[in-house]
Amino acid sequence: MQSTYPSTPGLALTSPCPAGPVPARRMRRAGGEPFWLITQPHVVRAALLDQRLTVDNAFASPGHSGFRLPPPLDGNLLGRDGADHARLRRLVAPAFTTRRTRHLYQRIDVVCRRLMARLTAQRRADLVADFAVPLPLTLVADLLSIPQGEQPALTQATRTLLT
Repeated sequence: MQSTYPSTPGLALTSPCPAGPVPARRMRRAGGEPFWLITQPHVVRAALLDQRLTVDNAFASPGHSGFRLPPPLDGNLLGRDGADHARLRRLVAPAFTTRRTRHLYQRIDVVCRRLMARLTAQRRADLVADFAVPLPLTLVADLLSIPQGEQPALTQATRTLLT
């Protein structure tokens, strides 16, 4: 992708979209590291399919301070490109059939409503600790058929791995 207006803070990237340039914005993380914010689905898809771009941390710039998992977990599906990504995706695809995905939508709604009810019942809440962390962990536990009583152990193990 190339910049159409390289001297402006909000850039338009060239894309296959027939409507012409699509807005994107060059942003900075709290630590000062730059990144591109692209929110339109067709541009995100084009970027993900562009072989000139990578998500593999092995090709990150020196000093890259973006999200990294501990080394034993860093070889996951989301951090791989090309054939390696396709191989890992084939392994997990059976868990995401149309029928299973429909069930997930319903379960996501139930879990979100339960977590939001807890949030609104509190005088103060931490959105990350009280919503953003338990939501995916609950759904992963469901996918892995982990009984509800054992889910706190999964949460603790995940925190241990990521810190």
